[in-house]
Amino acid sequence: MKKIVFTLLLAITLIFISTCCEKSTSPSNDTDYIGWIVGSPGIGTKYGLIWKTTDSGQNWVRQGDSLTIPLIDLNAVKAIDSLTAWVVGGASDGYATILKTIDGGDTWQRIGSKGVLDNVELLGLHVVDHYTIWVVGSDGTVVETDDGGTSWVSKADTSFSDYNITSIEIFDQHIWACGNGTGNQRGVIIHSTNGGDSWQKLAQGSFLDARGMIDISAPSDSCVWVVGHGRTILHTNNSGTNWEIQHAEIYPAWDANGITAISEKIAWTAEDTGTIRNTTDGGVIWAEQKNKPSASTGYYLYRISPINKKIVWIIGTGIGDGIILYTNDGGEQWTEQDYTPDEMLNDVSFVGSPH
Repeated sequence: MKKIVFTLLLAITLIFISTCCEKSTSPSNDTDYIGWIVGSPGIGTKYGLIWKTTDSGQNWVRQGDSLTIPLIDLNAVKAIDSLTAWVVGGASDGYATILKTIDGGDTWQRIGSKGVLDNVELLGLHVVDHYTIWVVGSDGTVVETDDGGTSWVSKADTSFSDYNITSIEIFDQHIWACGNGTGNQRGVIIHSTNGGDSWQKLAQGSFLDARGMIDISAPSDSCVWVVGHGRTILHTNNSGTNWEIQHAEIYPAWDANGITAISEKIAWTAEDTGTIRNTTDGGVIWAEQKNKPSASTGYYLYRISPINKKIVWIIGTGIGDGIILYTNDGGEQWTEQDYTPDEMLNDVSFVGSPH
């Protein structure tokens, strides 16, 4: 009898250990995270591409229709909550495209009109709250609304009108934006402390003149990261007074396209050739994360949406298709998530993420 009991206990113990020690590469069933991805339409697509997940990316469902979403590249998305998200993209019908949903994506509304918005491509956005949204784009475009999109005010400055402003971040009274000139050359970083009424160019010099900047992340009022051409990673911890080159290639053939920080210590980059870097010490060390699908090396990784230091999504684009990478262990292991149609992806945003 004791032998039987012992055998049963041993079997139960082994099952328990096996279950506990098994590495999960799927989202936890305890929490279903909600997020959106956007992309560029391929051949045969009749309107811009938006997908949503309500189960942490295990399933992605395409949203929208040709009546509300133009046939253009959709470049940036921000999820505010489970019902509200904003998307920006190229111009259609003579003015820039801004889309908004307040019902979880069941319906999308195009915001603005000709005469209110210029005929430019919008490349990035930052959502302060349900009413205050900042949007940036080509030809130095910087516009802001404080009434949920009913009216828009230009905050642009003629001194950077020949730049494509690609990304904008706001922390407290600080507004940061970055961009590049023709051919990804002539990077620019701009900063405002008075609501965009005036701007100051930062980190000017020969280094930035040769390297366009692409994405920016500000986890505090003093800590800012900017990435761009030549896998460049720039960092300041004193609100832009001084900048440190934390990473850069001598010959800038490849780019660092996206950066998102969840604190002054922890951040990720998304780069060309499927490269992902992570820092946990404020950028003293940027470690390349290796355990990801081998096929990812053929993709330009663009943007990152972390929930915390362990749960992160990264998207990118290839030749006619895209990729979604997911980790729930801080990047020790990355897995690929499926979506349909398999088109080029430009941005990702999950509810609760700083991106």
